[in-house]
Amino acid sequence: YIEDMKGRNYESEFMSTLEETPCNVYENALRPYRMYVKSKRSDFLRVGAHYSISSFFEEYPEHVKIFCYTAKRRIYNKKEAGKFRLAVGTAEISSDITREEKNISFAVLHLGDHNINGGTRYFVSNEAFMIMQGEIQDAFGKGDIPEVIRLMDKYFEGNVYSAWSLFKDEQKKIMDQVLLSTYEDIEASYRQIYDNSYTMMNFFHSLGLRLPKSFSVAAEYIINRDIKRIFEAGIDMEKLRKLMEDIRKWSIKIDEAMINYVVSTWIDRNMERLFQKPEDTALLDKIDSILEVLKPLSLSLNLWNSQNVYFSIGKKHFPSMSEKSLKHDELAVRWVDGFLKLGKYLHVKI
Repeated sequence: YIEDMKGRNYESEFMSTLEETPCNVYENALRPYRMYVKSKRSDFLRVGAHYSISSFFEEYPEHVKIFCYTAKRRIYNKKEAGKFRLAVGTAEISSDITREEKNISFAVLHLGDHNINGGTRYFVSNEAFMIMQGEIQDAFGKGDIPEVIRLMDKYFEGNVYSAWSLFKDEQKKIMDQVLLSTYEDIEASYRQIYDNSYTMMNFFHSLGLRLPKSFSVAAEYIINRDIKRIFEAGIDMEKLRKLMEDIRKWSIKIDEAMINYVVSTWIDRNMERLFQKPEDTALLDKIDSILEVLKPLSLSLNLWNSQNVYFSIGKKHFPSMSEKSLKHDELAVRWVDGFLKLGKYLHVKI
């Protein structure tokens, strides 16, 4: 921006200085600047490309902040044909630092998965935009995808971007969304193998034979996914016990990091509920039962928060409940028994 205002190229002088500066990793300081700084430099066209490409994957409001820029939607027209999607429009991009503003026009073609082409240029006129939009949309409507790509090259004169042009955080977010449908297809395939081969896998087990690799991979994927869902959506004790039996029976390798996380999160959440209703013996028994069922997995759970909650409940309620249990109060006897059992699972002694 300063270079535009002053009409002077400051970067060339800076790069000359870097070239003469020693570096303990590269031959000089210029190379890391080119690799890690200059390559990440943003301008209005790149921000516009980021805005237009990412708009396929999230609903933007009329004004949206993109790091130190603000994008304001002017025109946005989207068309779909099967898995192909096209968006053509205009937007105003402004820098929140320099307050400079530029109007851009763009066109983005999504061919499915991570295959995205987006072109941007500075806005010329309404007439020029309408001609560009008409030709690109006409080619897309005819299903002539090569022509759409050719027209984008023609109108955007090399300012064509892909998913690689997105800012790093947005790249991961969008790739997660792109892969979501792929994960669903993978799970459907593995579940079909698992369901159709379940009796066959039991037969192998009865013969003392090791499961074929294709069976064990499908079973491992589905069992880990099902355990995750149980702790995220709602506990089904019968299904959890069955999954644990299948893990033991077929020597299934569990996803320790994932299961440790979902189980620890579930315990924390339910210990907080117990803190709010400390005399809820049904909840106490439920937590005990879950930890008992999971014991064969020897999980490395993150219990710090739950241990603190347990200690607080014990300090406040254990003396009175213990006294009641000595007087043969049935509810208190059950509570003390369950609470002490939970302490063993959480490695806390009252």
